[in-house]
Amino acid sequence: MRSKLLCASLTLVLLLSFLTGCGATKLKYDASAGSYTNKKTGVTYVHAEEYYEAVGVLPDRVTARIANDADVKLYEIKGADPTQMIATENLEIFCAEGTVMPKLWEMDVNCVYVGQVIEGATMDNAIATVNAVEDMNALVELYQNAVPFPESEMLDGMQSRTRYNLRFASASYPAFYYRLTYWHFDSDVLVYEVIETQEGFTPRYSGAEVTFEQDGNELCAVYNFGKNIIYDRVLRECYAVGDTVQKYLS
Repeated sequence: MRSKLLCASLTLVLLLSFLTGCGATKLKYDASAGSYTNKKTGVTYVHAEEYYEAVGVLPDRVTARIANDADVKLYEIKGADPTQMIATENLEIFCAEGTVMPKLWEMDVNCVYVGQVIEGATMDNAIATVNAVEDMNALVELYQNAVPFPESEMLDGMQSRTRYNLRFASASYPAFYYRLTYWHFDSDVLVYEVIETQEGFTPRYSGAEVTFEQDGNELCAVYNFGKNIIYDRVLRECYAVGDTVQKYLS
């Protein structure tokens, strides 16, 4: 009798799991708008910018599916209204159309988690937490106000680096992180700018020591941004961050 009850219970669990995953509403994709509409609820979703990552999904709460080349399930996010945002298993967020996501400096950050990116791994390795108020504020202020340089202007050969993810958390927005990349290079990051003369020279970028080099007929201003860089993967821009993050990894 007990064996039959156990078997029936397992069957029910598997059936519910099947219905939850396979019975979920398919989102209709509009290629021209890049949006996905849930016909049952009338909610249209769009991809959130890459900065935003769900803190976690509820694995037993599949709310919709995307059926194209692969069957992508969309889950409810912990602490979020599914009519406002949902996410994939990989924590990629889909927001209801018209949702305004906060800028980093609007989030009132209370913690920054540091995860090391391991080549070939599907997830990074959590290794440190930045929780000193002055350091968190310095990171946010840098990102808000500093003048970045384009990744494309980084000196060729600057490829020997260790990569990390920085996840900025906020009690005001508990459902997601604001994610940036942090690079620690083995050597100083240099950017060259061809200039006419040193007299009256105004630096293009902030947060870097500037020296001058003569290369044949060209005079160059050489910006030294140090070994530690925050990288904005959406805009492909870089910020010199000094030792603010690295001291937590030593």
